[in-house]
Amino acid sequence: MRPATTHLSVVVGCYNAAPHLEKRLRELVAFLDGVGRGYEVMIVEDGSVDDSLPILRRLEATLPCLTVRRNPRNMGKGFSIRDGILNSRGAYIIFTDIDMAYSMGNLLSVLEKLEAGSP
Repeated sequence: MRPATTHLSVVVGCYNAAPHLEKRLRELVAFLDGVGRGYEVMIVEDGSVDDSLPILRRLEATLPCLTVRRNPRNMGKGFSIRDGILNSRGAYIIFTDIDMAYSMGNLLSVLEKLEAGSP
């Protein structure tokens, strides 16, 4: 097992999400700031053809918790999430999509279960 330098990594797949990208990421970061554990947000941009990448690069420059990885072309969700997980530094890793289909409170619930020893 690789040594973790961060408590939680949240891996987020992203494809053509420009219209709501900044709002969702800022909401996620604000939520994670309140959780009280060290974290990183690993965004894997999956070869979008909209303005997702420039938005992510701008946010990456201003949000120290954010790391952006980019696939050279659209490789699909599974490839992207795997890449994000393999490049994360967290002791615990959770993945989600940028549309945040599940409430952010679910992230905390999953983290607490992982911390308690659930596989």
